[in-house]
Amino acid sequence: MIAATAVAAAVVAAAVAAWLFARSTLMSEVDQQLIDQVDDGDVLGSAIGIGGEPDPTLPSAPVEELAETREVDLIPIGGQLVDADGEVMRLFSSTAPEIPVSDVERRLIAGEIDGPVLRTEELDGEQFRIVSAVLADGALVVQMSRSLTDVEGSLDRLAWLLTGLALAGVVVAAGVGWAVARTGLRPVDRLSAATERVALTKDLAHRIPVAGDDEIGRLSRSFNEMLEALDGARAQQRRLVDDAGHELATPLATLRNDLDLLLRAEDHPERTLSATDRRELLANLTRQSASLSHLMGEVLDLARGEAEAEVAGPADLRAIVAAAAELTARVAPDVRIEVSGAPVRAVVRRGAVERAVANLVRNAVQVSRAGDVVEVAVERSGSQAGIRVADRGPGLPDGDHERVFDRFYRGESGRGYPGSGLGLSIVAQVAAQHGGSVTAAGRPGGGTEFVLSLPLDRGAGAEILSLP
Repeated sequence: MIAATAVAAAVVAAAVAAWLFARSTLMSEVDQQLIDQVDDGDVLGSAIGIGGEPDPTLPSAPVEELAETREVDLIPIGGQLVDADGEVMRLFSSTAPEIPVSDVERRLIAGEIDGPVLRTEELDGEQFRIVSAVLADGALVVQMSRSLTDVEGSLDRLAWLLTGLALAGVVVAAGVGWAVARTGLRPVDRLSAATERVALTKDLAHRIPVAGDDEIGRLSRSFNEMLEALDGARAQQRRLVDDAGHELATPLATLRNDLDLLLRAEDHPERTLSATDRRELLANLTRQSASLSHLMGEVLDLARGEAEAEVAGPADLRAIVAAAAELTARVAPDVRIEVSGAPVRAVVRRGAVERAVANLVRNAVQVSRAGDVVEVAVERSGSQAGIRVADRGPGLPDGDHERVFDRFYRGESGRGYPGSGLGLSIVAQVAAQHGGSVTAAGRPGGGTEFVLSLPLDRGAGAEILSLP
């Protein structure tokens, strides 16, 4: 519609301009023809006797007869001669109507204006073009007229022709505009159909074919990236549920078995458990409950991190690390935790970073022996802040340095220690949320060193702040 409207406006403007130009051209030709007849002194002189004696037969001879005898082409021009008093002295044509003498002719005779003067007037219901000019030293005025019927007929035919062309141009423009619009919107239709399909089938694996690098192509790629991210998030959610269900099955089964054993002992007095066995069962129930509680807490932390609602704010990373180390020291009081490094202020999600550091320190404490030292350092290098946690535990095999951050993964070296295999996954998730990273590497002399790197100039809105 916009294209058709624009073309219609352009075509109408061009048609009006063409009609006006044609009218101006035709009227100019008529005016020039009239002026040429006025300037034809021989004809006018012969007709009215200027420059010699008038022909005695001319007073009653119309201009058509004069043209035939003198071979002068005045047809279809009519005219008349007006004296100084404004009276018509002679008509030059027996068919052309008499031209009324207006104030223009009187002013010409009086010498107030210069001729020739052109005007249009309706005579006997017909439009005429009239030219008036002064003759014989201003004593006489000659008026020549020509009918505009043929000119108006030509202009009418031209107007109908231009109207037809304009309508045809509008129709063609509308058709072409519709075709162009449909071609341009076809990718949008595909995108709409894809969104409707995804909404209907919940199939996030569907992708839209991308063609070109225009706005629609970029929109299609963005939509595919969004679908890929949603598909990945749903896959992670499904994997988390499956893995959590698998990990929860073992402690739940152990709890159920121990509870069934205690119930059977109560139901059968003759099979009463000894005090030692009962104490061991109750202690095992306590351990399994604590393990189950810890596992549920880590699963909730992991799920909460995927939809983190915590708002980032300015915080001292050194203080966060110290708080996490103090909280984790209760896990193994016989392992010393040393915190070092200068204060580094940044805009981070404080709770998330504290959970990540606590998991790193807890992991280091659990693999350490009594009397060992776990080193925790806060370091700053340019626009990066690094939180380094190093232990003297058994270390990691070469193939586990990257896999330890997978959910529920526990390598051969970690199977003898408590834990669910989610702590380091939470650390990796927090690092990704802040645009950072976490790495694991072996230490010379034994042990493992974890480094949590957080950018200070991007991610989570972080920025370096000067300490007061």
